[in-house]
Amino acid sequence: MCVFAHYTGWTTDGKKFDSSRDTTNAGVPKNPISFPQGFRRVIAGWDLGFDESLIDAPSGR
Repeated sequence: MCVFAHYTGWTTDGKKFDSSRDTTNAGVPKNPISFPQGFRRVIAGWDLGFDESLIDAPSGR
């Protein structure tokens, strides 16, 4: 299964360090991250969180 997801990364002191909702330097919206679930291409919590889940949410596209 290929997962597509938007994310925002925060440090423990509350500072945003990355987000797929930001725009590029050219002002173009970024695409959501995509990865094959279960192949250790992302942090372990994402692989576990999406494992055998049925997700049916609008992609916003």
